Amino acid sequence: MIRLSGQFHLLLAEFAGNATLAGILTDLIDRSSLAIAAFERRSSHTCSADDHRHLIAALTGNRPGEATALMIEHLDEVERQLDLEAKTDTRIDLKAIFADEPEPA
Repeated sequence: MIRLSGQFHLLLAEFAGNATLAGILTDLIDRSSLAIAAFERRSSHTCSADDHRHLIAALTGNRPGEATALMIEHLDEVERQLDLEAKTDTRIDLKAIFADEPEPA
């Protein structure tokens, strides 16, 4: 889910035709994906498909102010879903996070 969400956000930058933004986002998405994998509350989901649909509607409807407000709220929600309290011995399977195909259960 984290990987697919990151790909969605990168596609937005690529569709905008801004190579500089896409390059910056590639690094930022990699780093934020690691943080989300490490600190996301297990009861939450990183990105809502509804959030993405509303953002696409605002962009295709040429409503940049609305798109900006939606993106800010979206990022704020992702941040609220993080549990930044210190944890001990939390293991993260990075291979599973960044794999092209889901690992078999």
